[in-house]
Amino acid sequence: MPRFEEICDKLGDPRPHENFRLWCTTCPSPIFPTAVLQNSIKMAIEPPKGLRANLVGSYSSAPLANDGYLESNAKPEKFRKLCYSLCIFHAVLQERRLYGPLGWNIPYGFNESDMLISLQQLFAFLEENEETPFKALKYCIGECNYGGRVTDGKDRITLNSIMERFFNEEVLETGYKMSQSGTYSSPGVETREEFLEVIEGLPLVAPPEIFGFHENANITKDTKETNAMFATCLLCEGGGGGASSGDKDATIAATAGDIKEKLPAAYDMEQAAISYPVLWEQSMNTVLCQELARFNNLTNAMKKSLVEVEKAVRGIVVMSGPLEALGDSLVYGAIPLMWKVCCPRPVLSRRFRPPRHRRDATQSHTGQVVPLVQAARRLRDRSPREIELLTRMAGREAASHLLDLGVLLPARLHDGE
Repeated sequence: MPRFEEICDKLGDPRPHENFRLWCTTCPSPIFPTAVLQNSIKMAIEPPKGLRANLVGSYSSAPLANDGYLESNAKPEKFRKLCYSLCIFHAVLQERRLYGPLGWNIPYGFNESDMLISLQQLFAFLEENEETPFKALKYCIGECNYGGRVTDGKDRITLNSIMERFFNEEVLETGYKMSQSGTYSSPGVETREEFLEVIEGLPLVAPPEIFGFHENANITKDTKETNAMFATCLLCEGGGGGASSGDKDATIAATAGDIKEKLPAAYDMEQAAISYPVLWEQSMNTVLCQELARFNNLTNAMKKSLVEVEKAVRGIVVMSGPLEALGDSLVYGAIPLMWKVCCPRPVLSRRFRPPRHRRDATQSHTGQVVPLVQAARRLRDRSPREIELLTRMAGREAASHLLDLGVLLPARLHDGE
């Protein structure tokens, strides 16, 4: 590699021919020269998006694209059907990554090399055995080739379950349904061109059933793709605009100061525990104290991080990775990651309105609902006429709270009078 780097450095002196190009195919390597990477145009091969496109890519590349390959095996009919089944199996494993955790707990890098070695093993097993050795195929393909990349136990079980659907005796029969609706089935064609015609007739967007999912799984996939697209757009954005000075640092400082002004003071947890103790008759107090503690954790983390990012913008402290991510989130109006981990629910937004509303709701709860709980026991002993008068004085909101607490109100109050 040092010699290769030296040769690349000397390519510019003297200037090479205008049609000269140096193509270098390599695997990821920690010793590859960094200077060569920085001065090169990088190209990466990504699997085609979509099950149909993936199958077309498999039948358009070697060895399946070679003339006479599908007929070169001693058992050509079995070989053709199992090759088609293997290609769908390979495409399903790759496409399941689009479904996030529904597809795989860990996104694995299944690639063309896994399918190529599986094709070679399939060819050899059919050549050497009279009967189709499905047990050996499942072990070599499912446990070694593809399974060698799988590290999660549940994912390994999933992979083996998928393999059972594509490698069995019924696959060798024409018309075998690989999906519940029969959209994907074992074709009875022979040549590569005929296989491509069958593939072109498949749906452009693969239904979730071929992956073993419910129709609602498309919601997860589409949401994941949309989030990835918007995240990429944000990365491509310049990062200016919004503040008076127009630069990124001013935007961060202005947004941080605006949010910091709207942050409420921390709740007194000791006073809350004394005022609203956990009692059998007042189980809501437990939830109230938990919400106050969570809100205090969130506001404390926000105050600390906002102060630190303001100092980093002014150059007082070093702009670390987490602070830089916080600043980018403030510029783009996204929820910072360091705030998400402090809050179990999505109650944050760009201008901090939902937390303020949550605070107002909590204060309303501590100031009105809890006294109503205490009053409910007394109201149960009063006459209907007294209850009606008291609830009319308290208002409609109080009446609805009393209904939730089990106090029987007159019918006129039920109708919203």
